[in-house]
Amino acid sequence: GLGDVYKRQAKTREVGVQWAQGPHRLRSTWFVTRTRDLLLYDMNTWQFSNISSAKNKGLETSYSGQLNTTDLRASLTLQDPVNEETGQRLVRRAKTLASVSVSQALGLLTMGVSVRYTGPRPDIEGVPGLRSNTLLDVTARYNLTRDWTLFGRVENATNSPYQTAYGYNQLPRTTTVGLSWKMKH
Repeated sequence: GLGDVYKRQAKTREVGVQWAQGPHRLRSTWFVTRTRDLLLYDMNTWQFSNISSAKNKGLETSYSGQLNTTDLRASLTLQDPVNEETGQRLVRRAKTLASVSVSQALGLLTMGVSVRYTGPRPDIEGVPGLRSNTLLDVTARYNLTRDWTLFGRVENATNSPYQTAYGYNQLPRTTTVGLSWKMKH
């Protein structure tokens, strides 16, 4: 299948360390990924282009833990995605990615907030680069019964304009409210 073809085209080497104590986990991984025949989609020409050799190396660090009834999570990726043919940075790939999230249980109610950061990145030749962006998401969950939960989510709560490709604005503030039911086994 297509997955098999892709797997043969990318090789990753990783070295990592992990520290754990009680509910706390800290991981750090150094990685190097080489990809042959990387396809990139150019939305201006509506065509795919091929990069015969790409390399991405970097450090990914993450933390997860719990303080009483508060869940904490954070991650930071510092990477250098490069087109090895030209020596230029790969388009639409940020050198820095980061996120932090906190959720707090208050009896039957759980409230959460997360912040996601994507650094600036180049886009295809001839168009401006993509600015960095920071997005704020807010969540809430209320357990009505053991089986029924009312939930709500506001993504991009600050209504920040951002693009993942030049000329393609992403969703503004988005609100979701729902009810979920858990089946008994």
